[in-house]
Amino acid sequence: MDLQAEVVIIANLGGAPQDMSGWTLLSVQGNQRFAFPPGFVLNPGATVRVTSGPNAYANPPAVLRWTTQYIWNNDGDPAVLYDSQAREVSRFP
Repeated sequence: MDLQAEVVIIANLGGAPQDMSGWTLLSVQGNQRFAFPPGFVLNPGATVRVTSGPNAYANPPAVLRWTTQYIWNNDGDPAVLYDSQAREVSRFP
């Protein structure tokens, strides 16, 4: 996660494609949520960059745009990734 660049990178370290429909990425400090688009699949070994801030851009499936507003430009703003059943999958830091 690069707080200054407003980018979160999520990797599929497993051996199977992961359907991320209904998954969410949470900015804990601001309680802002990004919802992955329906049908979004992250293949094994692949990464996806979720961008935000004024320079946010999209280039699916490798880059998804959350918003052009600042989300992560906070000191120590934790990020939490939840699956479609609202179970915590990953947290940073």
